[in-house]
Amino acid sequence: MLRSIKGKLMASPSAHNINGWHWSEKDFTDWAITEIKKRLTFQHTLSGTEVIDVSVTEAKGEAFKNVRKGKLRSSYDFKIKMNVTYKAADKDPLEGTAVLEPFCDTEPEDWEFTFKVTDPAKYAPDLVGEAKKAITSAPFLERMKEWCKVYEEIVE
Repeated sequence: MLRSIKGKLMASPSAHNINGWHWSEKDFTDWAITEIKKRLTFQHTLSGTEVIDVSVTEAKGEAFKNVRKGKLRSSYDFKIKMNVTYKAADKDPLEGTAVLEPFCDTEPEDWEFTFKVTDPAKYAPDLVGEAKKAITSAPFLERMKEWCKVYEEIVE
């Protein structure tokens, strides 16, 4: 377990790991997946007449923190799949899949975001084009940057 003493992060006290000098690691995967699902299940208005509904279908990966020589290091690496429903005024809803991979402890610019329409032949070509243009990484990355801030702040 990690704890904070006078602002310095330490591993739980033990006879063999005084002041967090030796490697100590804590798994945060369950917490991370719960938070990812919470943050990436949302409805977002793209314009006055366009809305997307998003829900996570799969989040695979790991998150952990370790202490070595009294220093805390955080790491995470996930592949996140989401169902996305695009709704435009006076048009049938369009279903698609968004993937964020890798969502890891690199710069947000390195995270890959893709969106694919489920069964594009089922929809009018102009609707498919609208959806692909409208559904960008912005609302997803904004939420995941918030996740990163919270993850960096948690200790236990």
